Amino acid sequence: GARMRDMVVRIGAHLTSPPRHGGQSG
Repeated sequence: GARMRDMVVRIGAHLTSPPRHGGQSG
């Protein structure tokens, strides 16, 4: 599913890239 894939991609990007700017995911 595209939804699951999108979620996984977002999580991966968030994990790989620390919330420097912050403000996207609480």
